[in-house]
Amino acid sequence: VRADESLWLAAFHEGLRCAIPAGGAQPKNTTHDIEMHGVKIPAGSMGPLFSKHNHDPAITVCPNGDLLAIWYTCEEEPGSELAVLSSRLRRGAAEWEPATIFWDAADRNDHGPALWWDGAETLYHFNGLKQISGSIVRTSRDNGHTWTAPVVYSKATQANEANFRTRDGRILASLDGPHQSTVLEESADGGATWQPGPNPADDGLPSDHSFVDCAADAAGVFHLVWLDSRGGPKGLRYANSRDGGRSWSKNTTLKAETCECCWNTLAVGAEGRVQVLFRDKNPRDMAVISSADSGVRWGEPAKVGQFNWEFQGCPHVGGSLLARGAQLHALVWTGAAGQAGLHHLVSRDHGQSWSPPQRLGDSDARRGDLAAKDSATTAAVWDRIADGESMVMTAGSRDGGKTWSVPRRISDEKVTAVYPRIISVPTGYRAFWTESQGAGPGRWKTARLDY
Repeated sequence: VRADESLWLAAFHEGLRCAIPAGGAQPKNTTHDIEMHGVKIPAGSMGPLFSKHNHDPAITVCPNGDLLAIWYTCEEEPGSELAVLSSRLRRGAAEWEPATIFWDAADRNDHGPALWWDGAETLYHFNGLKQISGSIVRTSRDNGHTWTAPVVYSKATQANEANFRTRDGRILASLDGPHQSTVLEESADGGATWQPGPNPADDGLPSDHSFVDCAADAAGVFHLVWLDSRGGPKGLRYANSRDGGRSWSKNTTLKAETCECCWNTLAVGAEGRVQVLFRDKNPRDMAVISSADSGVRWGEPAKVGQFNWEFQGCPHVGGSLLARGAQLHALVWTGAAGQAGLHHLVSRDHGQSWSPPQRLGDSDARRGDLAAKDSATTAAVWDRIADGESMVMTAGSRDGGKTWSVPRRISDEKVTAVYPRIISVPTGYRAFWTESQGAGPGRWKTARLDY
């Protein structure tokens, strides 16, 4: 901090957040009214508004156009003093209102707050209550000014923001469950009553079900893939739902043993074709497995690039897969000696064989994503990690991936930018990524791209 005064703000925040046994190295409470990043902190804020630790925010637009934000505040995360604050930015206003208590159950740890607006007139507040081993929900029909009495809707204790309404009007609310699992709760009466939602995994185990991807085909069938161990090595599982998620098919093991920690990617095409891109094991090359009948029967996996990468470990890098007519486009990464980096490949036979790999960027290119506007125009983004710096790069193709533009950087200098994604939009493409500077907080960034 002495050498670089720009680090002082990050050091101050860490001092507020962290407790050091020796004491004296960090302020834990304010001695006078201050304002930081537009947030007004009153003097002596030692509860129920705490200066020390404020975390896990949620935000929603209200029906009247206000913004409502909530987060938890505490001295120590496991403590029963942990409560939930709120602040409102009224429509047309320039400043947020001072934080006030939003939810504070007596002698309970109110962990995991979440907000959701149903798009009509109702706001939903979901919140965990660790001491009762459950979570509550309450609703507001006056833009969050008053709320109904809380109702326990789940035995899980960590609500999250992945909540939505199905086409037939059901509300599905997700929570973090035990052992890194996800719990789904369902309401068919606008949140008055709840019941456990259907679980696509049929192994009945509370163990890790991870690296999930989901896609819907033109017929409205949901296709879902994930990794789980179900008593053995990590393998690739598949299920589908033909009734909007009310029920799921018997699980199919697409590959009994795969890489343990790389994400999977689904692509659905015409005429019931479904393809899954995943990282195989021994060697740890990427592979595609395909179905021509909407997931009823599956072929054998086919390697996407014959890199023959032997690696005893987990690279934590998946790939990207696009279906465009009869063609598949894949973006895969390998660490194989002499071939390390990100490669684009094309298949014209539904993933059974692939073109020679074409490198995008240099050997430091790593996590990538693809998007296409049509069969000819394709765009790619990836992060490049070299010399202690991580940046987001992009390139485009106008001839179906035969040639690519010179890669260019789209993230700012002197920031750490990682995990980019890209989608096609009517005006071109839109890229997204997260970035941070020094020890500062992570930020979500986006940029429009033209190719």
